[in-house]
Amino acid sequence: MVVHLAARRVERFVWQRADAIVTITSYFRDLILETGVAPERVFVIPNAVDDAAFRAAGDGAEVRARLGLDGKVTIGYVGAINFWRRVDLLVNAFAHLAARHPSAHLVLIGDGPDREGVAERARALGLDGRVTFTGKVPHAEIPAHLAALDVAVIPHSNTYGSPMKLFEYMAAGRLVVAPWLPPIVSVIGEDDGGVLFPPLDEAGLTAALDGLLADPIRRRTLGARAREKVMSDYVWRRHAETILTIFGRLGGPLAPVGPLTGAGA
Repeated sequence: MVVHLAARRVERFVWQRADAIVTITSYFRDLILETGVAPERVFVIPNAVDDAAFRAAGDGAEVRARLGLDGKVTIGYVGAINFWRRVDLLVNAFAHLAARHPSAHLVLIGDGPDREGVAERARALGLDGRVTFTGKVPHAEIPAHLAALDVAVIPHSNTYGSPMKLFEYMAAGRLVVAPWLPPIVSVIGEDDGGVLFPPLDEAGLTAALDGLLADPIRRRTLGARAREKVMSDYVWRRHAETILTIFGRLGGPLAPVGPLTGAGA
């Protein structure tokens, strides 16, 4: 408790003396504002993506062939396989759909302490041959793996983080199925690059995937919309320019590089 209180005092000391504060979500902005910092000094800039890494990702054909995914409609997840990310929720939802969509296949890209538990759950649900675990994949190969997916899923997240996988899914031109949480809906909306479901709602996730598996045109349309949005608004280069603009307005030696929108929003 003493350490916690000391840390909070240090935070307050730093925040109240900073000319500007950049944070990744409105959750952290609100925490900072509660200490009395003026709203016009706090800027929310979410995470983003290296757009260059996704410009030459290809169409995913090599990955699909290597993983035996040709002719399948692929639902995928990229990231650590641990409990709080609730990959088990995605497996459960997929199990409800497997019989109705015989060409559907679940691809779990990554590794983690709960991989064996999730694999055992898939076997218990009769999903042998319907789920592929790739294991850990080098980050440089993630764009090509995402290109091999038809639907990209965030099974669960939180109210304070800005999930990198959200932006990487979008950069790969994949629509995002994700829980309705503030850091996510601040970036995508229902049918605006994403399909949303109530957090931890297995039935809601199942229904979202069911509709997409049956509608390839919608999948492509939403994926293209997601890519257009991320490439326009959520690339690291653009964020760097925004931060330089903030610095320039504070009287720094670097001149502002363009108009700043959404300051303090």
